[in-house]
Amino acid sequence: MDLLDINGRNALIAYPTTDMPPYGFPVVIAFHGTFGTGYNWFAPDRLITEMLLHAGYAVIAPSSLKCTSEVGHNILCKMPALRWRLDEQEWNENYDLIFLSHLLAVAIDENPSINGNMIHLMGSSNGGFFAILAASLAPQKFETITICGSGYTSGFNPDIPTNHPRTLILHGSLDVIVPSLLSKLYYDALLKNGITCKRLINQFAGHGWLGYFNNDIINFITKDTIDVINNEHTLEPCI
Repeated sequence: MDLLDINGRNALIAYPTTDMPPYGFPVVIAFHGTFGTGYNWFAPDRLITEMLLHAGYAVIAPSSLKCTSEVGHNILCKMPALRWRLDEQEWNENYDLIFLSHLLAVAIDENPSINGNMIHLMGSSNGGFFAILAASLAPQKFETITICGSGYTSGFNPDIPTNHPRTLILHGSLDVIVPSLLSKLYYDALLKNGITCKRLINQFAGHGWLGYFNNDIINFITKDTIDVINNEHTLEPCI
């Protein structure tokens, strides 16, 4: 794992230990949730990062700045904390989207080890909202988007372009921070616009990253191992 300096801001990058493909490794950019940093994705209990590396994907985990006002679905959004900015939805006016542009240029476009045509987004909670925003504004840049504990609200519902990337939505039914209804609103909007998407629900999970679905994430991102028919499914716990 290496630490990147992107115009004074930090991002972590890790590469698979397998041989690099001729055009570079595909990459997943992972956005942390509120109060987190990029290091969250390399915590011992965040197995999805290890699984992605094992599957041949590089992983980039940037860190946000401290922000106070957000989409307003929960009181936590009004507390000063490390989180991705959502209240400004114009690319050139949002400092986090500008940072993402610099990240794409430095870590991907100028990096021969990364395939710039195979970029995937992944985000948890606030990071999932930010992934939704980035994918809605620059859909041509990304292959897939995977979000957990995120969705649409009355104040955050970016337009969905016709070339929006394939989307995997994960949520826990017991989530009281970001109710699962919000991801349902996003899922329905994707379906209405003809976007390939899946929504997986764990009836016994609350808010936070759902490692329960790690295998589903890997299968979805790798694309060739899944049926891309739109579907929604509620999963029972393993017994």
